[in-house]
Amino acid sequence: MAATIVALASCGSQPYSPPSSTQEEEAISLSSESFLDLAARSSGALAEHYKLQAFKQSILDQDFLLAEQLLEQINFSLLSDDDRLSSQLSEAQFLINKGHTGEAIAILGSGASLPSLVSEWNYRMSEAQIALGNYPVAQGLYYDCSTGGFSTHNYPSLCTEKFWQSLLAYGAVDSTLGSIDEDYRDWIELANIVQNNRGLIEHQSIALQSWFFENTEHSARINPPAEVIDLLRSEIEAPLSVALLLPLSGRLQSAGEAVLDGYLSALYRTGIENYSTPQIEVFDSNQLPIELIAELVADGEFDVAIGPLDANNVHLFTNSISNDQAVLSLNRLNDAENRSSMHLGYSLAVESEAAQAARSASDREYKSAMLLIEDSGIGERAAGAFAEQWISEDRQIQDLVRLTDATTLTERLEQSFHIDQSETRKSQLQGLLGKRLEFTPRRRQDIDTIFLASNPLLARQVAPTLAFLFAHDVPVLAISRIYEDSSDTEDNRDLEPVEFLSPPWLIENRQSLEQAESSRPLELQKLEAMGVDAFYLSRRFQQLRDPSFVYQGKTGNIYLGSTGNLERTMEWVKLNGNRLAPTEE
Repeated sequence: MAATIVALASCGSQPYSPPSSTQEEEAISLSSESFLDLAARSSGALAEHYKLQAFKQSILDQDFLLAEQLLEQINFSLLSDDDRLSSQLSEAQFLINKGHTGEAIAILGSGASLPSLVSEWNYRMSEAQIALGNYPVAQGLYYDCSTGGFSTHNYPSLCTEKFWQSLLAYGAVDSTLGSIDEDYRDWIELANIVQNNRGLIEHQSIALQSWFFENTEHSARINPPAEVIDLLRSEIEAPLSVALLLPLSGRLQSAGEAVLDGYLSALYRTGIENYSTPQIEVFDSNQLPIELIAELVADGEFDVAIGPLDANNVHLFTNSISNDQAVLSLNRLNDAENRSSMHLGYSLAVESEAAQAARSASDREYKSAMLLIEDSGIGERAAGAFAEQWISEDRQIQDLVRLTDATTLTERLEQSFHIDQSETRKSQLQGLLGKRLEFTPRRRQDIDTIFLASNPLLARQVAPTLAFLFAHDVPVLAISRIYEDSSDTEDNRDLEPVEFLSPPWLIENRQSLEQAESSRPLELQKLEAMGVDAFYLSRRFQQLRDPSFVYQGKTGNIYLGSTGNLERTMEWVKLNGNRLAPTEE
């Protein structure tokens, strides 16, 4: 093949003829730099052909700076008709990634007049439809492209990957195609199996094996997607021995015992379904020095260490244990550039909830927020996480109100909504005119949402106070902490206007443990649910390291964040009497 390329490069003055299909098949694996090297050793039409291939590859590599430079260097007058048409398709992709999707659609509107360009056209049009949010159209085009024959730069293979990723991201949105094409339905079924990430991984594995048995000739059976391989590897590599590091005495004893009970309940369920369970050893992190526990874990050659729970011990343990040891810390890990990818932090920290509230408020197109927080470390952390996510573009925070007790709430909100100024204007007018005036105070109108992070006692005062201050129409988004599991309807009535986050298990079946309802207070039940999730998460370590993986746990949808900590998203709910009802964002 190398001799063929050299021979082509040496005939620069001869009339150009496109490379053969065999040559193109080998060329599709070349980098932009390799194509440019071929162009430098060629001349005339052949050199421009290779520049075009470099341009197309740079776009596929998302190196748009290089693509822009190459676009200016190509002499389009020397290209063949096929190459000129192909270059237009590539320019359309270039426009899509510059945000000019309408112009790209106009270029693509004439369709692909050459059979050899059909796959490429489908790929480019799919990308345009994704940019426009037309996911059903994009999926159909990706699928059509994936079933095409060979094309330059192997667009069918690219489309197969894009089609698969679109199924995982958006679901099977093209139901019409799915109803008439068996191969398409098989892809949907496989995606559903892979996405059903909850509870026992063995359930997924059995469903996957059944799919393989029924689809022996399917392309995903022959060349499985990475997510399928990760699922299989996670089951195969499920830990056989686990070290649990929990505070089972001292200040955090109740918390440690709640996590332990949750973990053991999930372990028990796995056993009664006749699946293998790991051997566990429990260390009281409040009794033994954490550095000593790290040595014992290393000597015991445990597959996974889960814990500790308190932040200081987490820091000490991760600094004392090998970077090769798989660790699921039950608190957030400190940001560090060189932290091991085998060390993950999982917590019920308020930061995840506050960031989710900010994203939801932004998605609802709110622009101006007031922050109501309890005067505590939890409140400050929530405010910081909300603000970090919120302040961008033209979104603003109008006021930050720290709440210490219910008696000062009205006064502070009066000041924030400028009701006190309205009352002052009323007094001034009455003094000027010498008579009483019928007057309705007016509040400021530039606040379109309120973020609430407080304990239940303070939270129950917020909605009535807002109503008193003529601000009942301002939507309130709150963290899960505002709700305590009370059977007293009177306690909950004042929370009914407030939308707040809830872990899934509270909405679904109110069982944090796997086998029986807990008698613990709600805040400790959350830690039981955390113990359940910790058991299942530790058996999916291979998957967890994939940023696109989402585990549907009892404490929320759990995924790897940018800092190396596991993040959670929960459900938005409102109270209807004593029932939690999911709300639509």
